[in-house]
Amino acid sequence: LVAGSRKVLAMGQPASRGICCSSRGKYVQGPGIPLWSVPQFDSQEVKVETEAPFFASFAPLHQRVEVVQTRRIALASRTRVHVYTVIDVELKSTEVPWFPVTHEMTTEPGQEITAILFPDEDSARHLCVAFGPVEDGSRAEGETAAIGIRVWSCDLQWTVKEASSALLEDHPSRITRLAASRAYLLSCDATGLCNVYQKSKCYEKSASAQLHDGGVADLIADRLFAFSAGSEERAVCVWALPELTQVLRVPMDIPMDFKAGLLSALTVQEVEAARAPRMPAPGSPPDPDSNSPREQSRLARINLVRRPLSRWAGSQSSSRGPRVPRGVIFVAGVLEAEGSDEGAGVLMEWSLGEKPCCKNVQIAHDSPIELLMYGPYDNGPVVTADAKGIFRVWDFLLEKGLRFSQQIELLCMANPGELTLCAEQPRGLYVTAGGRLFVWQRSESN
Repeated sequence: LVAGSRKVLAMGQPASRGICCSSRGKYVQGPGIPLWSVPQFDSQEVKVETEAPFFASFAPLHQRVEVVQTRRIALASRTRVHVYTVIDVELKSTEVPWFPVTHEMTTEPGQEITAILFPDEDSARHLCVAFGPVEDGSRAEGETAAIGIRVWSCDLQWTVKEASSALLEDHPSRITRLAASRAYLLSCDATGLCNVYQKSKCYEKSASAQLHDGGVADLIADRLFAFSAGSEERAVCVWALPELTQVLRVPMDIPMDFKAGLLSALTVQEVEAARAPRMPAPGSPPDPDSNSPREQSRLARINLVRRPLSRWAGSQSSSRGPRVPRGVIFVAGVLEAEGSDEGAGVLMEWSLGEKPCCKNVQIAHDSPIELLMYGPYDNGPVVTADAKGIFRVWDFLLEKGLRFSQQIELLCMANPGELTLCAEQPRGLYVTAGGRLFVWQRSESN
């Protein structure tokens, strides 16, 4: 494997005109957003064999001091998966990372990859690959393709039959999301059906439930609970594991206290659009609240939800555990906009418990947020990205909420589906954009 890389400049440094992908500081100062800040990350581009990766996963998330674990990152296009070993050496900012390929697989004709995930946060020994029929109509007439999840062992070469340790074919429609807790693997399909598999029993199915009508926009899990966002709902639901019993439903309504601040952060055109009366559908009575302050700056949808990466997140205080989760979740939503245009991307911080409450609302991007990540450290930061390849880093301050601290622009972006982001605690982040892999590590100037 011939691997190469080049340095990508951090925010605040001049970008060369001769490179396609660069990082530069550029932001119009707004309420609560500083014009400049000391950059948290330096970014390096690493050459990889995977063309146009759509999916990425890294393991182990936490590196134990007493046990040396092989570090791996998996990248997948629509038809091919590559697993790379991350060489376990500390590199200086001027040194080139080198990721050799150890495993590779290609889908069968008529199939495409829909999700990948290392199911164990403390180990990279297994990789789950979800697959289904292609959606672009390229299948031959009469050709059928199965829907399922195949679990591969990374301790064996994938050319041998024994490398596939499990095949899960319990979904009637295309699998769109994979998530994992310490004990369970979770999968969701396009209809909103979720299955729970117990990893210690050769991925035996433990439960199945319909989480949301119309599909699931996002799915995550910690030790005790699963968190889901419905594609057609403005709510986050919390489910006890493994039964998938709903214990909490949190409507993502922006509190009145935050709406004035949201309007002040928008452009003049966006404010006028937010305040413009919405016309009722033909034949329906007018909505008396359509132009009230309560309806201004409401969310059209939510699309992402994240929990802090701390290994203590979701830990129980007793053998029975809490009835509802506590702590913080971060949610990305999209503001309503007139016509068919997508609104601005909103980042929200919610405190959970018996009475969940919204602690912070911030317009993070002028278009929908495509990626949301907490980490790679126990105390953050929060990273967001839009389809244009603009990444923003937000410090998470307990008393002051979210504070913008860095912007990195990857100017070679192509399609939104080619954006991925995964974390390794506490080393850094792995980003794919425009068919390239970037490694973000703590900036030497921070």
